[in-house]
Amino acid sequence: MVCKVPFQAWRTVTMVLGLRYDRIIAPMLLKGAMTGEAFRTYVSRVLAPEMHRGDLVVMDNVPLNRTNGVHNALAKLGVSIADFPAYSPDLTAIEQPIGKLKAFLRKLGLRSLRSLLTGVRKGLNQFSPAQCAA
Repeated sequence: MVCKVPFQAWRTVTMVLGLRYDRIIAPMLLKGAMTGEAFRTYVSRVLAPEMHRGDLVVMDNVPLNRTNGVHNALAKLGVSIADFPAYSPDLTAIEQPIGKLKAFLRKLGLRSLRSLLTGVRKGLNQFSPAQCAA
């Protein structure tokens, strides 16, 4: 998300979340860029409690998504992993809700990681994936 920052004091914050047919789940913010270790932690500690045996997980071709640690964590949950599709923002269902969430966050102008996470939670209640497709 790009926005104006006072005194050019910008920091990178990575947002990762899951998408069900009716809602966004398991949001997590991370200071800095996503790493393989951080993504495995996300899968096992944040996403796992939201998953159910028999769920299907679809991820894009980012190399950290394809690590054994991620596959093992998902396998322990009893979920299926779909083949990795080629990345195409126009065809990826999660792009529309994330775009609307980022626009919502820009309007709030939040500056701390804690306030940003509060804003993400508030934003998740504002719209559903079905609303984002419209």
